[in-house]
Amino acid sequence: MRFFALLACLCAVLFALPTAARATDVVQSWAQTFQNPGGETADIYTMDSKGSVYLASFISFDVSGDFWLIRKLNSLGQLQWTQSFFATERPRGMAADANGNLFITSAQSLGVAPAAITIKILSDGELGWVNEYDGGVGLSVHVDATGNCYVGGYYSSNLPDQLLLVEYSATGEVLKTTQRNDIVPTSTFFMPNGALICNGQVPSSSNPMLEALSISGDLLYSTYSENTSTDKYAFDLGCDSASNIYLAVSDTNGTTNSFGIGCYGPTGALIWDRQGSSGLPQQITASDPNHAYVHVKTGTNAFADRGFGAGGTLFLNVVAQPEIIAADGSKGLIQLTKTTTAFTFTEINADLQTLWSQSYSGIVPSQSLSLNVINSTVYALNATQVGANLATNFVKYVQGIGVTAVTPSKPSIQGGQSVNVTVQLNDVAPANGTVVYFVDNSPTLGLPVTGVVPSGKSTLTVAAVTEPVDVSTTVTIIAEVNGGARTTTVVLTPAVLSTVTFPGGATASVKGGQTITGTIQLSGLTGVVSHAVALSSNSAKATLPATVNVLPGKSTATFVVSTTLVTTSTPVVITAKLGGVTVTAKLTISP
Repeated sequence: MRFFALLACLCAVLFALPTAARATDVVQSWAQTFQNPGGETADIYTMDSKGSVYLASFISFDVSGDFWLIRKLNSLGQLQWTQSFFATERPRGMAADANGNLFITSAQSLGVAPAAITIKILSDGELGWVNEYDGGVGLSVHVDATGNCYVGGYYSSNLPDQLLLVEYSATGEVLKTTQRNDIVPTSTFFMPNGALICNGQVPSSSNPMLEALSISGDLLYSTYSENTSTDKYAFDLGCDSASNIYLAVSDTNGTTNSFGIGCYGPTGALIWDRQGSSGLPQQITASDPNHAYVHVKTGTNAFADRGFGAGGTLFLNVVAQPEIIAADGSKGLIQLTKTTTAFTFTEINADLQTLWSQSYSGIVPSQSLSLNVINSTVYALNATQVGANLATNFVKYVQGIGVTAVTPSKPSIQGGQSVNVTVQLNDVAPANGTVVYFVDNSPTLGLPVTGVVPSGKSTLTVAAVTEPVDVSTTVTIIAEVNGGARTTTVVLTPAVLSTVTFPGGATASVKGGQTITGTIQLSGLTGVVSHAVALSSNSAKATLPATVNVLPGKSTATFVVSTTLVTTSTPVVITAKLGGVTVTAKLTISP
């Protein structure tokens, strides 16, 4: 759970806060479920700047060995590649750079002591490099603009554990290591500027401690709180778009549970602190110092969600049973709950009003693992049950105006003809209209790059011009609105043989011993290659070439029929064949 809280923290920093959406303006963009033979559950995920999603699962087999199973999905949820890597422990940290290279870190336990293992997977899914740092455990990873990789974690060969920062070159060589013995790490994560944030305990006591290192390993700040009346344990971290850090601390004295939450500025200075809240913190998520939320266990199978504002003021306290939560800017809190048949996403505001609710059904829920809001888009990583085994599930919802369907006027057309494409929104467009972005995967289809749904309307129809094709071609059309998309397909078919004719039509005739020119007509233009039409005659009195080629970009071709002298009028049938289509023409040879 802690990793996903840190991922939500990074997402809050990297992307702008979402704007409010109306209750009807939430639509599922896509969902994917994956299952490895024997079952799987994705442990972590990350995203790149293009909206691609990377999933990493730990597969444990008694016979085949243990390994990571890694997948890349594009922003539309389409699988791009799959990679596997032998590993003994679950993946713990993952990051992608601007070029689509992926970095994963964890620990490899093959001997007495673990080793911090870090791998790089190239943008095409191939393994780039592997490096192990003996005695270490990798918890988080960061990549800078030069391609250097930084791993944060702890060094366990010395007790107590020490904070560890390792810098790798773009090709995997160790450039620098930093170890600090003034904190016993619980978790780490990297800010976008490369600063490593660590929460843990003071080595000489159980008092919570928060420490930050620069990307070069220099100490930025270190802060902790002494408390002699009860034991304190740093539980979870969060951060917001302004790089403020939120630390949830649990107090346990053997009879009751309570917790405190502190908000620290980018330099480590305490902004506010709230102590003495009842319950055991499970997760923390924040948008800014005025909107921080903690999911709290208050008893056996009893939970509550609490919101803290300026100065630590409690502004939300609601009994709830969500699996996981996510702050949605200043608008509200998104709760993800499950039943036996669905995951349900619900957003509430400080007045406990339900802003929207959407259910994702048709699956058997097992566990919600991660929930994040990025640019008004909701991402959730879940475990579902498929048969007797677990599967990895990822779902994306778009807040605001979204596209619900894209439909062609014809499912199949001949290349060279036009087709209309209609986009359906989930609501009417606002005053300035709604921009729709179009993408297709073939140069044979010409769509406009964008279109605008007029204000007050919910549909848009655009014309797509197609190019002639030589073989049947399926073209995928994507319509995207506000980060959510729908797809459809159109099948383009090649031109077919239409007619074979001679001058004079049905009464065509030629004097024996002379020639006559025939014409092959297709139903449309050919593409980029010639089409060979087979020719034949039912009479030796009329001879012609075995084939005639309809050249690229043409719809007709001519051929010459040679005849011999005849004493009586002789009927002849000329046959042309192309791609399973046969046409004929009659010709009379006269004396």
